[in-house]
Amino acid sequence: MRIAVVGYFNPQCISNVLNGEDIPAINKAATAVNTLVAAFLKAGHYVKVFTSSPEKCDNMIFKGENVEVHIVSSYSKAKLISLFSQVYMVKRLINLMEGHIDDVDVIHAHWTYAFALAAKYFDGKKKIVCTVRDWCPYILGIQTSLKNKISWIIRYIIFRKVMKGDGIRFIANSQYTYDRILSEYPQKNIFIIPNPIEQSLIVPQKINPNVVHSFISISQSIEDKHKNIPVLLKAFELYKKEYPNAVLTLVGQYNTKGELYKYIMNSFSDSVILKGVLPRIEIINLLDESSCLVHTSLEETFGNVLLEAMARKVPCIGGEKSGAVPYVLGNGKCGILCDVTDYKAIFEAMKNANDSNYRNSIIDNATKMIKELYSSDIIANKHISFYKKLLLES
Repeated sequence: MRIAVVGYFNPQCISNVLNGEDIPAINKAATAVNTLVAAFLKAGHYVKVFTSSPEKCDNMIFKGENVEVHIVSSYSKAKLISLFSQVYMVKRLINLMEGHIDDVDVIHAHWTYAFALAAKYFDGKKKIVCTVRDWCPYILGIQTSLKNKISWIIRYIIFRKVMKGDGIRFIANSQYTYDRILSEYPQKNIFIIPNPIEQSLIVPQKINPNVVHSFISISQSIEDKHKNIPVLLKAFELYKKEYPNAVLTLVGQYNTKGELYKYIMNSFSDSVILKGVLPRIEIINLLDESSCLVHTSLEETFGNVLLEAMARKVPCIGGEKSGAVPYVLGNGKCGILCDVTDYKAIFEAMKNANDSNYRNSIIDNATKMIKELYSSDIIANKHISFYKKLLLES
């Protein structure tokens, strides 16, 4: 098939099949889209990617045998205007796509913002698909700063335009996302296809099976209240009293002038390691040196880091009411679920992760599940089947 993918994408992840030099490393957090595009190419499909870069640049194009990557800049000189990037990016993306989509079978947008609204412009000319990768109404509701509220109000307006009408067929990336969509748009016909895990990341055995009491938490920002890191630290403080040699690695952006950073430095300087934002390969290496992933996020529409941990045979702890987390962790068969708002519950879960029989059972279940349900080749084939079915509709 010939597929147009519209969304955040990192060309570096397919640099081995692209011609040219200085291929930019952008959109590093778009793991699911990066993995899906690579899987399409591996299966022999033709893919045109339309994405954006925050850097100031002219429109760029990189080509390979079965792939084109088109990049438009989202840069704006004025910081205030950049708050409205989701608005002006719609037109930039439409201009980027025009003249390049005549030969594609389907346009698949990711996220429900500028990329999706730009794709919707071509309704009537092409079949349009959009994967819902977060839930805008919820995210808007948890914002605290004025700047973030303004930014998410703008996204919410675009989100409503994307969801309106029948011009787009929607894919939910989890049962939780599916339920969220139908709760507000009961007339929508939604298909569920979960996020993929790259086949090559699934290891037959743990790289370092002897590591113990080494916990890791991974997020975009440890300062994000939604990620619940202060509660995790209280749980870890309890754990340290029983296991003094325990360490906790926090991956994610942090502010050296913030209260959380000061608290960590004052109370955990010898046992909590701050790693900041890291390339994916370094995160995988850290997972290999960890005995447990503790994911205390209060809500996720999926949670790719859970897949990555399971692929590396690292047991996961997640919230029993944290959106799609129970879904991804097999409702407790493939991970340890607890109340992540209660530090004592997290502490007990961390202790349970030390039980070898419990660990082995969870890891075996998780390995079987990701091979059968989340492997990138399987997820790519599910998308292709969905596209073919869509093309047969009038």
